[in-house]
Amino acid sequence: MTSLDTKLILVVEGVVVNFIDITEFKQLEISEKRLAVVVRDSNDVITIQNFEGKILAWNKMAEKFYRWTESEALKMNIKELTPEEKVEEAMDKLKKLALNEEIKPYQTKRITKKQAK
Repeated sequence: MTSLDTKLILVVEGVVVNFIDITEFKQLEISEKRLAVVVRDSNDVITIQNFEGKILAWNKMAEKFYRWTESEALKMNIKELTPEEKVEEAMDKLKKLALNEEIKPYQTKRITKKQAK
């Protein structure tokens, strides 16, 4: 081993360089932003819940229809917007979604802020 080789080893020793292709992450970020705009600007009522029913997103049309502000709704669970006789059905739909099961279109009922009083 020459002295040049030794120096090169000493310089490289302890250095870790990682290269990560972030193309997929960037594409997901763009898709997420696009979806957020669609939800926000839609003329339809759109609410998004997690699999436990916690409300994660609430657009302007949901505010107009249900009369709860977004900040109020984001503290709620879908159970609070569902008539008592429909809560089990609503939670069953979320369980099926969590299991990646198909859910056919269905009609249900929800409670507005005025009805909750």
